[in-house]
Amino acid sequence: QHEMRVLAAVCVIVLLAGCASAAPVPSTYPGYMITGDRNSKLVLEIAVDLACPGSASTFNGVFAFGQVSDKFLWEELAISVVIFPLPYHTASFIAAKGLYALYQLAPTYIQSGLYYMFEEQADILNESVAPLNVSQIEDIVARRVDDITGSIAIYGEVLDLIENDPATDMDTRTVWKSMCERGNSGTPSFFINSVAFMPDSDDAYSDPQWWIDYLRSLLA
Repeated sequence: QHEMRVLAAVCVIVLLAGCASAAPVPSTYPGYMITGDRNSKLVLEIAVDLACPGSASTFNGVFAFGQVSDKFLWEELAISVVIFPLPYHTASFIAAKGLYALYQLAPTYIQSGLYYMFEEQADILNESVAPLNVSQIEDIVARRVDDITGSIAIYGEVLDLIENDPATDMDTRTVWKSMCERGNSGTPSFFINSVAFMPDSDDAYSDPQWWIDYLRSLLA
């Protein structure tokens, strides 16, 4: 049974890699800019998987420092979140397409959308979606995205983009391929000014003060 799981995972990876081979490499680095822009002195990129518990805790830890950080740091810093769906998380790619659909339909909701998708992550973890088929998973993701916009009903449009839009599918694969080209293979992972960086402290994944101190040291 273990060997079958490993074989299945390998097959999925090979399939994704084959599909992604047709995807172009973008001319600029992909990602949802949460604050600042790419001309900032520091650009922190965070690669996350919407179905990865470690990504959820890291996302919340990194963005919590915005509540206690000072104006100087925010003026010098840009943060970009890149969705990197891991092949062994069944719902990851569908969730990534769902978030991209949100960006197309209601881009001002993208930051709150990230928070909400991680907050409701339990619905798309492997153990939750194991008994479901693809259509059922797509329905769950579309309903979660629709929840984000409140009174603006976009369920039908989101579901259509997830299920039927070649551009949404290709753009999601292009982001994945771009990160693979940069050597990324897991989540959460970090780049500072395009250079891969892994924190040497577990505090980095939960403590906002760690990020404040570290980022300020780079600006000193």
